[in-house]
Amino acid sequence: MCSSDLQALLRRNDPRVLAAAVSSLAGIEDPTASRAIQTVLRASSGNYRAAVIDALVTGRDPRVVPMLGHILEETDPFGEDHQVVLDTLSAVQRLGHEQAVRAVSQVMSRKKFLFGRAKARAFKTASVQALVAIGTTSAKAALLEASRSGDRLLKSIIRAHPVLPGNAPTASETRA
Repeated sequence: MCSSDLQALLRRNDPRVLAAAVSSLAGIEDPTASRAIQTVLRASSGNYRAAVIDALVTGRDPRVVPMLGHILEETDPFGEDHQVVLDTLSAVQRLGHEQAVRAVSQVMSRKKFLFGRAKARAFKTASVQALVAIGTTSAKAALLEASRSGDRLLKSIIRAHPVLPGNAPTASETRA
């Protein structure tokens, strides 16, 4: 089955067919396959979007990671694609693969000076959680760099994260 046949299956209303088509497209290293999955993520919601995300992460196929990174790089976390960014970060967190560190770091450092604070808090928190889940040396380095040079919101999110080194409660705090 070729990529265009699989893309046609993405238009079906059956979550099982959608999940099978996404799983197949995820294994194709082609920008059109990535764009097709990005389009279906944007157009779907609820159970359909959950089926797409589950199909991407169920097999824990490392070939999916560059596609997720591409989606993160091409979507606007402050715009209409905000939920797509959050769902993609959730998928990256579940996969926990080293290859996603750069794309997650880029999303985490995006800023908007007017408005958008709630959206920024949501995707920055999801980014920190994804990097913690990845847990590699480069993920920890990205978090350390963000804690030094990130914006004020990002620094406060990193400080508040209990899993990060230096953020664990002290013995006196745990007894209180």
